[in-house]
Amino acid sequence: MKCHSRILASLVLLSLAALAVSGCLQQQSIAAAAPEEPAPEEAKAEFEHQVARVTATGRVVPAEWTVLSFPMGGTVLELNVDVGDSVEAGDVIARLGTADLEMQRLEAEANLARAQANLAKVSAGPSEEEIRAAEQAVAAANARAAAAAARRDALYTQTDPGEIAEAESRLLEAQLRRARALEDLQWLQNFNPEDCERYERQQDWTFAGLTILEEIYNELKNDPDFDIDLPDDIDFSLPPPPRQACPLGSYKQVEDYYHLTELEVQAAQLYLDELKAGPDPNLVRVENARIWMASAQAQAAQARLDYLLAQPFPEQVAVAEAQLEQAERELELVMLQFKQTELVAPFSGVITERYLDANEFTTPGQPIVQIAALDRLRVETTDLSEIDVARLELGDTALVGFDALGDVQVSGRVVGIAPKAEEGMGVNFTVLIELDEVPENLRWGMTAFVEIEDE
Repeated sequence: MKCHSRILASLVLLSLAALAVSGCLQQQSIAAAAPEEPAPEEAKAEFEHQVARVTATGRVVPAEWTVLSFPMGGTVLELNVDVGDSVEAGDVIARLGTADLEMQRLEAEANLARAQANLAKVSAGPSEEEIRAAEQAVAAANARAAAAAARRDALYTQTDPGEIAEAESRLLEAQLRRARALEDLQWLQNFNPEDCERYERQQDWTFAGLTILEEIYNELKNDPDFDIDLPDDIDFSLPPPPRQACPLGSYKQVEDYYHLTELEVQAAQLYLDELKAGPDPNLVRVENARIWMASAQAQAAQARLDYLLAQPFPEQVAVAEAQLEQAERELELVMLQFKQTELVAPFSGVITERYLDANEFTTPGQPIVQIAALDRLRVETTDLSEIDVARLELGDTALVGFDALGDVQVSGRVVGIAPKAEEGMGVNFTVLIELDEVPENLRWGMTAFVEIEDE
């Protein structure tokens, strides 16, 4: 195609040379012969017309075309088009499976609901029930502290004078028992062992005397000459009192009893001393600990109540709002991914390629179909040199012919000029030609010849 351009340029140069030679010959003829008229204005116009044209070859391309792909991977669940099918802008061409996204959507919706509920709760502050429960907790803790203080104070006031007087009376009784026990012990300590035989004989005499008394009583009772009335209620059949052993045999018991009375006196004295001394320090310490614990609980309950009454806190509301916004963004992201599972036609056109079938797995960016607007074809040049492109401007008119269509020619205009040269052999720039009408049977990729008028 570049040869064609060179041939045209050579023809222009040859025309210029021929004109120059013709001018010289004419001047020589004028010098040798009679004077002649200068070159006609028509020849000059033809010369300028040839110099103003830029020629190039090109190819037919759609005004819009693209290769569609999914931005995410997955199995192509639906593929609704085939090569040659026409589609409208917005038509769904293919769909990916969304089972995993459905789970993500449900989770995102649940997170959003929780964030909304949390924000509503934080913004509303505590409920009346929560405040009432906190107030009751404060009252209960204060009551426990007051009860503990009352018990401690009672330790100092629980001993009255009557109780002390009773303790003193018990101490006196114990002292009297100890004195008697001491007398008995001292008596036994001074008791003469020889007196034990006399003590036992006295008991024998006593028992013998009772027997004699019974005999005398019976004789007198039955003696008619005895005129004194004797009592009838004397019963000599009763057993005699038990014999008493010698006191020396009970010395150990008396001594032990004395020691017991001594311990009793000591215990009564200790009890009386404790009553007079006041409460047990250990009990006081226990009640003080209970007061401290109840007071701490009361302070904690009051702090809880103050915390509830101070709500809602601006920082908590801000955090809840941020959490809600994050949940909304997460749901929006999932829904955006749902949209990305649908491959939609960006413009109306025809499917010109299909690269895979339904139920195949695709990776992100892998081509699925190619779509082109074949009803809006145009021409882009392929060999326009840097010299020629410098002469063109947007809006220049053009005349376009096609190898495949014979003598068919259509007009057009320049709608685009490449800002940089194309990579490859030589320095060539691409220029886009918008056709005023699209000839019948014109196809994408056909060869075109372009003549552009440099206006």
